[in-house]
Amino acid sequence: MNLNEFYHQLKNCAFGIITDSDAKSISFVFNTYTHLLSMEEKDSDEDPMYYKWTLDEWSDDFYDDEVKLLNTFLFNFKVDENKFIEHTKIVFDLITDALLSVKTERELKNNDDKFIFGFCPSDYDNIDNEINWMAKINNKDNLDEFIKFRKSW
Repeated sequence: MNLNEFYHQLKNCAFGIITDSDAKSISFVFNTYTHLLSMEEKDSDEDPMYYKWTLDEWSDDFYDDEVKLLNTFLFNFKVDENKFIEHTKIVFDLITDALLSVKTERELKNNDDKFIFGFCPSDYDNIDNEINWMAKINNKDNLDEFIKFRKSW
């Protein structure tokens, strides 16, 4: 997929970044309305919000040489054990700042209000941090929906 196709897909529904809880890798992900509807139809027993707000279930990811280089850097970056929490906080804040920049300064700033931004460290269970990140990058309606979903699991 080239960058133009990627941006075309983005305009459909959602864009986000996934990382591991150690902040050692990232993946850029996006979702489309078509994929969201097909997953809801395929798994009608699941709460539809699951497919909307669980980034691992989104339709595709974007991985190129720059992302590979960034992941190599993150993986090889040595962190002193007593600074691990501070390190992950810095990386997570940088990710949400990058998403906010995409939202406010790039093509997506004029996108419709239903467009969502996501950030999700895997194996992470600090709901207050997750809500704060999502508040930073989403509008109030999307944030309220995320909070309702997140507090339900």
